[in-house]
Amino acid sequence: MEFSTNKKAQDSQRAIYKGLRRLLKRKELKDITVVDLQRECNISRATFYRNYRNVIDVLDVIFKWYFNEYQGLKKEETDKLLFFFRYWYLHRDLLAIIVENNLDIIKNCLIKYSKPNTDPYFIECKYGLVTSIIVYWSKERKTSPEDLCQKIKDLLGMKCYDLIIKN
Repeated sequence: MEFSTNKKAQDSQRAIYKGLRRLLKRKELKDITVVDLQRECNISRATFYRNYRNVIDVLDVIFKWYFNEYQGLKKEETDKLLFFFRYWYLHRDLLAIIVENNLDIIKNCLIKYSKPNTDPYFIECKYGLVTSIIVYWSKERKTSPEDLCQKIKDLLGMKCYDLIIKN
């Protein structure tokens, strides 16, 4: 499913996502049911299923919405890696949930936005690198986006950095 263009549906989708985040403080994602979300958000079953197929779909739809927003905003940026870390720093709780639960949501978005005919091995390398950094960063929670960007540039070298950012 996709993030709705209807204002009322968007409000419901955001409320369900916020309810899921509250539930995740008390339960594992795998243990959260649609009924749990209904109770937490005080919504009907119909409201949930109008917006989502299942609990995982809540994260998928919200992440895609943020990823689409990120794709649009990054076009204006000169330092794309720094923008990446700044943007996702604001949404680090969502990233942590996705990464902690080994969901392929990030990978699916990377595939969707890769240039046509991009080598699948390159996509896997990029996905592995991005998720490894995000996993460590979300656990460490100390390094600023600016410091992390510089650290990655130093570690990778500019040629490798340019290759990853441009594809």
